[in-house]
Amino acid sequence: MFRRVIFLLIFAVAAQATSVQDRTAYIQSAIEKTIETADPTAQVGIEVVALNGELSYEKNSNKRYVPGSNVKLFVAAAALDLLGANYQFETRMMTDGKVKKGELVGNCYLVASGDPSLDVAGLEEIIHLMKENGVDRIKGDLILDLSVFDDITQGPGWMWDDTDTYCFSPLNGIILEHNCIQFTVKPGSEAGRPCYVDLYPRCGAISILNRSVTGKGGSNVSVERLYDGRFEVVGSLEIGDEPKEFMQPVREPHAFVADVMKVLFKQNQIVFDGEVKVGMCVKHVKEIGIHRSKPLSEILIPTLKESDNLYADALFKKVGEVRYGAPGSWQKGSRAVRDFLEQKVGLDIGEMIVVDGCGASRYNLVSAHQMVSFLKWVHDKFVYRDALKAALPIGGVDGSLKKRMTAPFLVSKVRAKTGTMTGVSSLCGYLNDEIAFAIFVNGYVKSGREIKGKIEDEICHVLLNSAVE
Repeated sequence: MFRRVIFLLIFAVAAQATSVQDRTAYIQSAIEKTIETADPTAQVGIEVVALNGELSYEKNSNKRYVPGSNVKLFVAAAALDLLGANYQFETRMMTDGKVKKGELVGNCYLVASGDPSLDVAGLEEIIHLMKENGVDRIKGDLILDLSVFDDITQGPGWMWDDTDTYCFSPLNGIILEHNCIQFTVKPGSEAGRPCYVDLYPRCGAISILNRSVTGKGGSNVSVERLYDGRFEVVGSLEIGDEPKEFMQPVREPHAFVADVMKVLFKQNQIVFDGEVKVGMCVKHVKEIGIHRSKPLSEILIPTLKESDNLYADALFKKVGEVRYGAPGSWQKGSRAVRDFLEQKVGLDIGEMIVVDGCGASRYNLVSAHQMVSFLKWVHDKFVYRDALKAALPIGGVDGSLKKRMTAPFLVSKVRAKTGTMTGVSSLCGYLNDEIAFAIFVNGYVKSGREIKGKIEDEICHVLLNSAVE
């Protein structure tokens, strides 16, 4: 009887080993065929590991690739580790004066914290608290304290022609409405009349040249920035067309905030007698207004699901500022993230380059093995694992994967971060919370959509079919 039991155990182990070998062989063959069919000349690095530790597939996994937005995974984890999931950015209004009979005699200091989510409603919250503190008139200046970050708004290794777009709005200590202005263009009252153009938030320093017209000829209106800084609205809308919205970044965020604050003071019946300047908050001040952001765990949702570059870069500089002191900078952010990856995750940072938070820099270099090692560490050991995973796009459901992996057998099976630049595509994350994978594709000339569908999504299909346990 005992010998029979031993025989059955040996047979079961052998059968399981054969099954694993068969699955591994299938994965290797199917992925190689997928790459060969899609683009055999592309530079591809892949690693696939079952979260129980079993290596299922690797191809050039120790070679380094430009990872694109997958750098955001490192930044999000470093921010959670250093700040905590419940961390809130605080934008404060301080004063060195006193309020008497509604008049504040002295200066006010708007102290920025690098909050990437600050909006007009947040500034109004601060102003309402000022009103509650009895302020009806300010007989002094408003000083914008932006010292939390340095004034280098563009990251190292960014392409010069990536600027002046919503995705690359400038980063400094104060970020208001994504440091962008929303243009809403509506048809005019009758044919031949200019289109209506509304701005949000309203501010006085924006100059618009409206060359748009209402009438027949199609709906082709657009908003462009001219060389002199003005915005030009061109094209046409037909009567009855829905409004068109355009986001344009500001070039001087502090001047933008200054204009918006003046408008908000006026709207809230606060007379402002002074000027808006950039400077440092002095000692011996008291707080008369504050706005707190949502918790970091919620800020990570747009950072990862929507792959928001400004959010990621603000977090990058923030961890640098918290770890090494103000002002936060690209260099301090790089040092803080790399220290986290070395000291907490156990990666060899001498074998990788991370210089920005959003991944737009082509200086960044990461291997598939390093990324999968990070993903496995997150799954096995990271205290904030659930917060990080909850912020990842879900295939066929939301974020940058909403329109991908929509086939019924793939929907909701993949949680992964995307990365896209010209000639660069990547997908790194988890399949069924059983597999960690990293796919880097560089050096292709085909469309990014084709690479994503025929390589990245197809590999996820292969892995799902393999039923790796």
